[in-house]
Amino acid sequence: MKCSDTSMVAVVPCVEYIPPERASPSPNFEPKKLYSFFVDHDWDLRERLFEVFKEPLFQLRYGITMEEERNLLRKRWSRLNELGLLKGTLTSGQPKDRARFDAFFECVEMYDHSLSVAMTVHYGLFGSTIAFLGTDDQKRKWLPKVEDCSMHGCFALTELGHGSNVRGIETQATYDKSRQEFIIHTPCETAQKYWIGGASTNARWATVFAQLSLNGTYYGIHPFVVRIREDDGRIVNGVTLADCGHKMGLNGVDNGRIWFDHVRIPREHMLARFNQVSSDGTYSSVYKTADERFAAQLGALTGGRVSISRSAMNQSMVGLSIAIRYGLSRRAFGPTEGVEIPIMNYQSHQMRLMPPLAATCIMTLCANHLKSRYRNRANENLKELHIWSSGFKSLMTWQMRDTLQECREACGGQGYKSENRIGVLKSSFDVLLTYEGDNLVLLQQVSRSVLNDFLKQMKAGKFTGPLSYMNDQNFLTGPLPEDIRSIAFSRLVLQRLESKLVATLAKEISKRSKQGKSSFEVWNECLDLAAEVGRAHTELLLAELSENLIKQASLTDHSVGNILKQCQTLFLLHMIDKQSCFLRYNCLSPEDAQRLHRVVVELCMQLREQALPLVDSFGIPPHLLGPIAFDWIEHNSRSKL
Repeated sequence: MKCSDTSMVAVVPCVEYIPPERASPSPNFEPKKLYSFFVDHDWDLRERLFEVFKEPLFQLRYGITMEEERNLLRKRWSRLNELGLLKGTLTSGQPKDRARFDAFFECVEMYDHSLSVAMTVHYGLFGSTIAFLGTDDQKRKWLPKVEDCSMHGCFALTELGHGSNVRGIETQATYDKSRQEFIIHTPCETAQKYWIGGASTNARWATVFAQLSLNGTYYGIHPFVVRIREDDGRIVNGVTLADCGHKMGLNGVDNGRIWFDHVRIPREHMLARFNQVSSDGTYSSVYKTADERFAAQLGALTGGRVSISRSAMNQSMVGLSIAIRYGLSRRAFGPTEGVEIPIMNYQSHQMRLMPPLAATCIMTLCANHLKSRYRNRANENLKELHIWSSGFKSLMTWQMRDTLQECREACGGQGYKSENRIGVLKSSFDVLLTYEGDNLVLLQQVSRSVLNDFLKQMKAGKFTGPLSYMNDQNFLTGPLPEDIRSIAFSRLVLQRLESKLVATLAKEISKRSKQGKSSFEVWNECLDLAAEVGRAHTELLLAELSENLIKQASLTDHSVGNILKQCQTLFLLHMIDKQSCFLRYNCLSPEDAQRLHRVVVELCMQLREQALPLVDSFGIPPHLLGPIAFDWIEHNSRSKL
């Protein structure tokens, strides 16, 4: 019906932008103090880089061709190289210089993952392989050139036919003692090096991993420094290069494929810190077994997993900073007509964003601790570092994936827009889930270590180290602490799960072995259970480690300790709440599970009050956030056309 009385027509006021600060109470802690726990070193370097990212060359661009993206990447890399901020990070070997290296790349990856990956392949994989596996003479010869980019390199490990199964790579390195040269050869199509960052266009050199053959005897994989292009860009004779093609992200990185046709290199180009081949073809090694040699050759990958863990948290921080600011300023519906409230006030929105916010805060503390241990690893337990890095990398990259997905959905259509960054981060950083090892395979490696320790210690009659809590079996049957919010509650539930899972894994393996099945068949039939053991062990580790780190933070600033404790409680309880295995293994009763879920809902509502100061404490500069983090109405106004 047409209404002729205009006085009856309600006038709907235009939506006004209301800054997120107006929808957020005053913080009960100082964000700058919390920032120093999340970002714990090299603040001046980070500030300098963030200022450089304001230059016109670094303006974020979307929808450009792959060729344009790669040309832009080269120009940006050249500009960063001019700053000289990485000088000494490879050649000194000092923890403080490694910290500077870490800070540099944490900033670059927040800006552009393609640029970060391209540079990390050169410095962090190519360069670090020489630093870790080269002799002193080799390091003196090559590392200064790596640092100043006059020796542009890539890291050639993965092949078309072998990724996670590194032992199975097929590239050959045969020694010719008559000429004192190694012959690098690709014997079949599955042996072509694949996904090699930098190989398609830019790299002149590669650290190539190949099966070493001496007089018909194979000694396993070893690394070699191989030239693939001349300095003027001409491809070396015997080398064939091709591009891997367009990808779902990281198209600024020139991932390539490499074939070698009996390419000869000097004997001195085998990285020989631990293993040597003399001029007459005699092999020697500081290690006694092939397994020890293999582990040493892949030492650089542990550092990669450590960095990836922290990288995953950085991207979660960026996504959450955008989504939470938008959620506090965007309004929809309300208790009365004409009154709209911030979408962050809705329980469903809080349940969507507060658990990943809490997880990101706690996992960041743990990732920082792991990075510090790795930088100062001279006196560390290297096996433990491998287990930590494998578990952290798996859980933290999965957490990043889920966090960015929630952030994307929480921002509606705006979250799908490239300039608002979240969608771009999702597609670009999804590769972290398979970088440096498939997450499930890594968790299975963790479970092997846990299982071996469990069986040895059970046979010895005493549990030690991370499994020492199993000495008192009352933890399996006694009542859970009444206070669900206490660390004692979460710790006990997590201990019950790990102990039951590892005991079940041991029984299943024993049962199948007695049936006459091969060790391969036995392990294959227990892979799902093994991954659960690896996850449970890492989750318990995160609980214990975060508790210690929060206690240390509380000694420095009580208010910082309190907000971190609030995050930890939600992180751990939500972790338990979302996984059915805790009920399947009777780690808590259905009634406890119901109570726990109600507490999670309450904690999400409470953390919403501190959400803005929490993301402010991440320290992400405004020009690295999407427009919807600020005045999205003005940004999309007609006057901007």
